[in-house]
Amino acid sequence: MQDLLIADKDGETRKQMADLFIDAGYNVTATSSAVKALVAVLKRTAQVLLLGREVGKFSSVELVPLLKKCNHNLMIILVADDMPLPLIRKVRAEGIFYHTLRPVDPEGQEEIRQVVKCAIDKLARLPEEKKERRREIITLTPELGLTMADGGRPVIKAVKKTIPTTDKTEKMS
Repeated sequence: MQDLLIADKDGETRKQMADLFIDAGYNVTATSSAVKALVAVLKRTAQVLLLGREVGKFSSVELVPLLKKCNHNLMIILVADDMPLPLIRKVRAEGIFYHTLRPVDPEGQEEIRQVVKCAIDKLARLPEEKKERRREIITLTPELGLTMADGGRPVIKAVKKTIPTTDKTEKMS
């Protein structure tokens, strides 16, 4: 059974997508917190993320680069309706797997189901050497964690360490 993470500020959308994937047999975690989403990605509890336009006080444009640094193999599916084209281009350049509109009808629900299945299949096909290569570990600490910057806008600061991936490392995360 595959684990999915749904991160979206909109509670109705989170519930709708969670119900859709629970019915399809997935283990689903849903959150409206950017910090909880980052922790789940760092702990590798989910390899596929359904990301809304905003999570907490962060936009998807701010989160995608950080999420990809936490786990370069993370399959991010952006689920957003009203994003301007330049922002969509920016998140695509950062390495999202797919962009879709919020599912409002059965065809939209089937599309997102197929996209998630495709993302999981792609993860299964990743070569072992890519899974074992060195990866960047982002550590969020209280003194470097969530801070408020100019205008009260939250900013995530992190310490980056590059370590080789081993079985011992995987058990620690």
